[in-house]
Amino acid sequence: MEWRVTMKTILCDIVEDWATLLVYRDSLVKCSHFMRYGPVRLKSSSSHGAIKACEGPEKCDFCHSYKEDVFHREAELVHLEQK
Repeated sequence: MEWRVTMKTILCDIVEDWATLLVYRDSLVKCSHFMRYGPVRLKSSSSHGAIKACEGPEKCDFCHSYKEDVFHREAELVHLEQK
């Protein structure tokens, strides 16, 4: 059976909270924190008052990296199965 969705929970340093990243087979990426709270702007305590923003999965480095990792691992498995 082929996979439909895979997920990973991370401690997001942008929202300073836990978030679950979901990657679907059709390349759709969702973030549980963004789905629940929407766009978030925080005044960071660790960056001397700098404002950090969560603008959703489309602009998120964590989401992009996880999606790339998932499809890279899948490509490697397909390549190994063809040998």
